[in-house]
Amino acid sequence: MPALADIIQRTAVISSMGLCAYGGLLIAQGFSVRQARVRVEQEKMLEAQLHPEMAAGSLAKPESMPS
Repeated sequence: MPALADIIQRTAVISSMGLCAYGGLLIAQGFSVRQARVRVEQEKMLEAQLHPEMAAGSLAKPESMPS
């Protein structure tokens, strides 16, 4: 039967490994969220370049639509 000190040491090692893995998941999630925000901002900038009248907030009717 293992000694109490051995059990405590194994528990500490397993806990630290679990915390490292959890930290890695949090970091990976942070990178994913950051990348998604950058992608949304890039899409907004591209949309503003393609349709500057909509980006300014004035939703002018196109000429082909009847009033």
